[in-house]
Amino acid sequence: MPGPPSHVTMYAGDGKMVHAARTGQPICFDEVTTSYHAGRFMSAVRPGASD
Repeated sequence: MPGPPSHVTMYAGDGKMVHAARTGQPICFDEVTTSYHAGRFMSAVRPGASD
């Protein structure tokens, strides 16, 4: 079982996510399906408009 989440990314579409590897690093795009990211995935949500 993985530990608690330690990193948040945003899905950018077309199988890519945008994130910064750590504080002070520039943002980059990575494939969601890389072995590193896929093995650590915990959850996803789709933000929606409030009622």
